[in-house]
Amino acid sequence: VHVFQAQQLPPSDLNGSADPYVVIRFNGQRKRLDHVTKSCDPVYNETVEFDTVMYKESSLKPRVTFDVYDADTWNEDDFIGSVTTPILADEETLDDWNDPTQPWPPVKPAPKSLVLQRNGAPTKGRLLVGFQLVRGTDKPESFGASPLSSPAGRARDAKVSSVMKLQRPLPADYCKPLERMTYVEVIGLGLRDLKASGIRPVQHPALELRLGNQTLTMKPRPGTKSTSSDPNFLSRAVFEAVLPMDATYMPSIGISVRDGVLRGFGFGGSILGSSSISLAPFMPKTIAAEHAADGPPVPEAPGFVYLDNPLFASGGAKARVGNPFRPGAPSGRVHRHSDADTNHHPPADGKESEEEAMRRKLTEAITPSFLKGREVLDHEIELDIGCLPWREYSIYRGTYSLEFLQSKKQTSLEDSVREVGTFKGLIRVLDKHPETTPSEELDHPQLPSAVEDLFRGSAKDRTIHVHLYILQAMRLNAGDTSGRADPYLRIRWGDDVINLRDKAKADTLEPQFFERIDLKVRVPGVSTVWIDVLDADGLGAGGGSVGLGLRDDLIGSTCIDLEDRWFSENWHDMGVDGDAQEVKRPVETRELYTPEEPHSQGALRLWIDMIPASRAREYIPIPISPPQQEEWEVRLIVWKAKFQMRSIGADMVTGMIDMYFKGKLAQQEIQETDTHLRINNGKGSWNWRMKFPVSLPAAVTDEGGGYFHLEAWDVDMLWNE
Repeated sequence: VHVFQAQQLPPSDLNGSADPYVVIRFNGQRKRLDHVTKSCDPVYNETVEFDTVMYKESSLKPRVTFDVYDADTWNEDDFIGSVTTPILADEETLDDWNDPTQPWPPVKPAPKSLVLQRNGAPTKGRLLVGFQLVRGTDKPESFGASPLSSPAGRARDAKVSSVMKLQRPLPADYCKPLERMTYVEVIGLGLRDLKASGIRPVQHPALELRLGNQTLTMKPRPGTKSTSSDPNFLSRAVFEAVLPMDATYMPSIGISVRDGVLRGFGFGGSILGSSSISLAPFMPKTIAAEHAADGPPVPEAPGFVYLDNPLFASGGAKARVGNPFRPGAPSGRVHRHSDADTNHHPPADGKESEEEAMRRKLTEAITPSFLKGREVLDHEIELDIGCLPWREYSIYRGTYSLEFLQSKKQTSLEDSVREVGTFKGLIRVLDKHPETTPSEELDHPQLPSAVEDLFRGSAKDRTIHVHLYILQAMRLNAGDTSGRADPYLRIRWGDDVINLRDKAKADTLEPQFFERIDLKVRVPGVSTVWIDVLDADGLGAGGGSVGLGLRDDLIGSTCIDLEDRWFSENWHDMGVDGDAQEVKRPVETRELYTPEEPHSQGALRLWIDMIPASRAREYIPIPISPPQQEEWEVRLIVWKAKFQMRSIGADMVTGMIDMYFKGKLAQQEIQETDTHLRINNGKGSWNWRMKFPVSLPAAVTDEGGGYFHLEAWDVDMLWNE
């Protein structure tokens, strides 16, 4: 049994790390590997031998169990996870391993990646292992001459394959993959939203990077106006490391966040949290080409061995969308439409019919001026921004080693660790030193110029004026027992809060806010904005404090990372009119979530303008008050109807129906057509007109404004259907 390494084990100790070791159980035997100190990605490269007897029946295929523990000095070792797997594949038999002519040492087996489980639920940790069976030259002692000399003994021997102790030991480096010298560059933007480990706030954070036996440290750059919970590093760290040429065996970089009063004087400080980042997706093309020449065939991929990494194309990762409380959850609707639905396009022949002219005039009347020519998306704009120049990595802190504080009903390690912050940065594995090689000669895409200037020190953090235009909320979940809500907005960024409870919209699930909120942020730095929609009844148990000391209900929240947008070249190109030099950022629809519910609780429609402080005086705020309503008349003419008699339930005696139509617009009185009597062929005619006065644009509310309802009825003697 070859144990190569463990990958991305959850931090089991409160110091944000682990001291993992592996216990291997097979056919009643148990063997243990030595523990690796302070690593969530330990590399073992060890081989364990089991002398045993195995049966050839497919139903008795041997299985091996791996248990991973965290070694503790004073307490009982913590259980991290376990996995059981068969040694032989489904189509393999013991006879496949009984070739006496196999070379020595035997060909190294292909590694298997096994996901660890805890209490029946998968964890994020994995084991990389391999298996070999080597047939022994002698019969097992348990099958002596007496059993084998009898017919029963010979029949039993035919069903048994003996696996004995290897006659020759394997080479010391048998498990090690092919390696070569590389340079691992870590570009750190900073840490975001750090949370303290106790009552003491975060004071002097630093990022510790570990690769093998090397350790490098990133500290906040002097001169940048960052906070202790959102420090800016704007620096590089380069490891010279001998790494595998096969991405399957690539190790991970361990990252830890240290903090403490004494850390500012050069001491290590306590660990707030840690994480690990696999280097497998970052292998450059040159290393892949060398391995392809010396090793097994490599499938076609954009520059990597076995793994297709989206970072290679742009140097960054896709912006996160969806539930901010549950990363990875779906973001809701992903369909897209543009302003073609609201802007009139004249006919190709230049002639406009009376109906088209009326439709154009109506469209112009009901479309607010601030939406004309502006693209409207029915999803988060992050789906269109695409790749960012960096990636985000969550920092976790382990808690489950304190068993007396934990529920015995925990089913996975995700219940036992919590996210305490985020590291924003970029990792590159290069075949040349990045500081002594021109960027155009590196086998990796170049960074955007704005980001490159930050890390080279030629640019500093800057103040950005943000104009947040919130138009309306849609599909809100009811916050009151009446099935309605009184929604209002709350905007949070850093330590600042804007509460608009005094502008709550009464008794609606489709509020129209039309609010412009102006705020200032520094990028890079504290630039994450939370928009909360709350129900202003003062009787719930969530949200923000109000009134008599009670708390409003939180309907839902959305989170916007302004820093990611500002450094995205794609975002700066959105809504730019090349002819008029006018910028109209798209209107986006953002789903709302709560920590308790995985599904969307509604949506907000908004857009964001961001202007550097040096140009803030040039910006003219856009008025977004709803347009004045005009009086119009809705006319509906019911000419004919065609239908299946069986599907609508004709009279059982006569086989006929007496049909009429009802029309309703908002809260106006219901209007009806006359009744077409004794329809027996599924066809009816009315030639009836209904007229409804209406104010446009209509208020789209849960009372039915903006929607026309038409119903077909059948007249009966007792009641109408």
